[in-house]
Amino acid sequence: GLMMKKLSNLFLIVAVTLVLAWFLPWLVGFAVPSASKSQVVYYSPVSDKFVTSRSDDDDGKMKYFELNADGSLSKEVTRDERDRLLPQVFYTVLSGKDELPDTVCGRQVSIKIFKENSWVFVSSPREVNRVNARVDMMMESMPERLELEDATEVFRFTSDGMEFVDMATNAVLPERSARFTKMLKDEGFAFPATVMNANVTSRKPYDEGYLMADANHRLYHVKMQVGRPYVHRVADAEKIDVRHVFVTENVDHRFLGVVTDADHNVYMLEASTYAMRRMPFKWNPETEKIVMMANVFNWVVNVNDGDKIEYCAVDNNSMSLLSNFSEKIAKSRYEKLEAYVFPFTLSFTSGNDQLVYPRIAFAGSWMVLVFNAVLAVVAFAVCRRCRRKAVASGIVTLILGIYVFIPILLFTNSK
Repeated sequence: GLMMKKLSNLFLIVAVTLVLAWFLPWLVGFAVPSASKSQVVYYSPVSDKFVTSRSDDDDGKMKYFELNADGSLSKEVTRDERDRLLPQVFYTVLSGKDELPDTVCGRQVSIKIFKENSWVFVSSPREVNRVNARVDMMMESMPERLELEDATEVFRFTSDGMEFVDMATNAVLPERSARFTKMLKDEGFAFPATVMNANVTSRKPYDEGYLMADANHRLYHVKMQVGRPYVHRVADAEKIDVRHVFVTENVDHRFLGVVTDADHNVYMLEASTYAMRRMPFKWNPETEKIVMMANVFNWVVNVNDGDKIEYCAVDNNSMSLLSNFSEKIAKSRYEKLEAYVFPFTLSFTSGNDQLVYPRIAFAGSWMVLVFNAVLAVVAFAVCRRCRRKAVASGIVTLILGIYVFIPILLFTNSK
């Protein structure tokens, strides 16, 4: 009876420790509010400097600054000055005030030119790391009525071909499958595809189908035109080891998509020539979020790995680096408190993927050992009637901290 009671107490302590390791950090994060600080960074073709709009103060008001080359504040500007420094971004505001110039930096500009050359590309690890279904939809790139329609067919890769299935009837389409397989084989495609990407939606200006890498990491462009296959092997990509591909389908039709290699180099794939344009920054799609904001003069790219953000301004024509700086992400009040109180955290989900399984993260600073030591002394004192239990409680509390301290207090003296 006594042995069973000790075992049940031990089981309760272990169970409550695990639950607290998951629940307590969430509860503290919920209870300690942290003001969200936002910053948007642009690059001015007028001053050749980064310009930022940010709200850092507790009042939450937006402030506007020109930045030095290292990212430090150069001078504060008014909102109107900010608009004039960034005509490629705030052209509608300037036009409404009749302040939009005809030329900027010797280049003729208009609302139409600005609109047709502005686009945004965003990618996060959560999207990249998701587990994909074994079938993918194929859209018709040249629909009869010109407007894109929802896909009616899916395809899957086998070890030696591409198989199409009608979604309405689940029937295999042998003719379409044979056509696509033959054309891919003629272009040297090694089955199956290792990575591929498409934007399967009718809410876009046009369809470019898929960018995909075959089993040998060679890059291909594949789409369906009037029911027939279009396949192009990107010869320029054969000097790199293709790892991730992203179809962009922007209004300017200039690029087919973004390609990354095993060394995290980034390339833009030109639509008209299939040439690979290497970008002056690196990005790991599996661990880093990226935002590319393009306009007729420059692109501002920010790559966020969770600890720091790298900002790069890239010339729109030459794709050369204009300027760059990196900035550490400031820790919130909760993150600072977490580092001193919790030796580790247990979670089942992550912002980097869509899987559910236990994950332990060690975010604690060395100061957490001081907090644990104080708790260990208290735990030792609470269990002092039994020396062996007191020593064990003190040691375990020193390692696991508050997670095991609470159940020891609850269960150690329970009759």
